[in-house]
Amino acid sequence: MIDFIIRPIKLQDATAINQIRRMDGVMENTLGIFSERVSSTEEFIKGLSENDRLLVAEVNENGEKRWSELYRASCQ
Repeated sequence: MIDFIIRPIKLQDATAINQIRRMDGVMENTLGIFSERVSSTEEFIKGLSENDRLLVAEVNENGEKRWSELYRASCQ
């Protein structure tokens, strides 16, 4: 069974986000580079303003938690 939650991003998500951005088929279509450090992603998350909305889809499949998608919207 697959359960998922869409929630605001957390600083603790930085490692999972970097792993997603380096996956084959993803890296070729994003501005992510293989050598990008987790600390860069953490700084990006810390830099979000109260008008930014960055959401992740947290997937729980048979007890294994993983992150699936990122959604970004800017509210003005």
